[in-house]
Amino acid sequence: RMFCLGNCITGILHYYIMSEISYTKEATDVIRYSKEEAARMESDSIAPEHVLLGIIRGEDNNAAKLISSLYGDLKKIRKEIENLLRRKEEEAGAEIKQKTELRDLYFSEESTRILRLSYLESKIDRKDSMGSEHILLGIMKELNNNAAKVLDQNNITYQKIKSRLDMEESSVMPSAGMSFDEDEYEDDGIDRKGGAYPSGHDKPSQKSVDS
Repeated sequence: RMFCLGNCITGILHYYIMSEISYTKEATDVIRYSKEEAARMESDSIAPEHVLLGIIRGEDNNAAKLISSLYGDLKKIRKEIENLLRRKEEEAGAEIKQKTELRDLYFSEESTRILRLSYLESKIDRKDSMGSEHILLGIMKELNNNAAKVLDQNNITYQKIKSRLDMEESSVMPSAGMSFDEDEYEDDGIDRKGGAYPSGHDKPSQKSVDS
């Protein structure tokens, strides 16, 4: 009964968090995959390990790409996580458990805390929605979970992920200044506002062009 009560409370808390946060499609997929991974591993709740498996399963998402860009082997990490989960089940003893239905799986307290941290990461990043990369940061921010430990053993840390994200963000930002070239003045029939050229420049005369 106590287990059922704890599971219900965690489920209510998870529902509140899920309904209050806006997710990108990638993040939604990660959450759905993590639930399916927990069911596949016959776990009774969605642990941080399942969340990381959910990230790896959608290998084209930003979080998985970040892991790969930091020289993390997704297949190796997946195998390590799965072995860790099996050991946890074995250490829990030979107690016969009733298989938990997919619809009854909720995020564990650790995973719920990770989602909260992920939400905070998205706010720090000034994003309207939480992405898969923020979930990865949330896992690494909550240092004591097994998923973070496996990533750390593979030389992937919170600071490295954060630095890589900052580097990618700066690479797509427009430069502070713009230089103009005379060849750029005419845009193949697309007039500038008012037909004017940039301030301080005159349209080259035909004479100067011919010469």
